[in-house]
Amino acid sequence: MPVAGPARRLADRGATDRVVRWMDRIDHADAAIHRWLVAYSITVLRVSLGVVFLGFGVLKLFPGVSPAESIVVATTDAITSGVVPGRVAMVATALAEITVGLTFTTGRYMRAAVWLLTFMLIGVLSPLVVLTSRLFSGPHHVPTLEGQYVLKDVVLVAAGMVVSSTVRGGHLVRGARSAKPTEGPGDQRFAAPDKVAIVLDALRHDRDVDDVCVRHGIEPDEYRRWRDELLDGAQAAMSEPGEA
Repeated sequence: MPVAGPARRLADRGATDRVVRWMDRIDHADAAIHRWLVAYSITVLRVSLGVVFLGFGVLKLFPGVSPAESIVVATTDAITSGVVPGRVAMVATALAEITVGLTFTTGRYMRAAVWLLTFMLIGVLSPLVVLTSRLFSGPHHVPTLEGQYVLKDVVLVAAGMVVSSTVRGGHLVRGARSAKPTEGPGDQRFAAPDKVAIVLDALRHDRDVDDVCVRHGIEPDEYRRWRDELLDGAQAAMSEPGEA
C-alpha cells in the first residue's frame, strides 16, 4: 500500500507527459499547415480561378454548349435593346474569360487582368438587375437554377478581390496567436524563468521561431530580445575574471 500513492502519481505524470507530447505534435502540425497556407493558398486560388475562367470561356465559343448562353444573350438584349447580337456578346465574353483565365493561370500580366476582370464581373452580375424576374421566378421568389448559377459568381468576385490584392505586392503573413489574455507586452506577462524556458525550448530542439512565438503568444522581436539577453548573460557568467 505505501507504494500505491507514489506509483499512482508517477503513472498520472506519465499520462500527462504523453498528452503534452501529443498536443505538441498537433501544435507543430497545425503550424506547418498554416505556414503552407500562408505561402501557397493565394497561388492555389489564383490558378483555380484561372482554370475556371478558362474552361467557361472555351465553352462559350461553341454555340449551344455553354449553359450560360441564354443568360448572356438575354442580358445583352436587355442592356443594348437588341443592338448587339447575342452571338457577338457570347464571343466577346468568351474571349474576355479566356484572357483572364490565361493570365491568372500563368501569373503574367496580372495588372491588366485585374482591370479586365473588374469590368467582366460587372457584366457577369448584371443579370441580377436586368433579369431579376427571370432569375427569381421560383416558388416564393426563390432563385431558379439560372439564378443560382449567377449567384455563385459572387464567390468568384470575392476570390478575384483576394487575388487582386496581391498584384502590387500584397501577401498573407503569419501572426502571433495570443495564448493567454494580455494587457501589456510579453515582458510583463512572463517571469524570468518562463522566458529562459521559452528560449531554451527553441534552441535545444531547433524549433522555428514563428512556431515558438505562436505557441506562447509572443512577438518574434520579443523572443529575439530574450534570446540575446540570455546568451549575453551566459557569456558574461562564463567569462574569466577580468575579461571584458
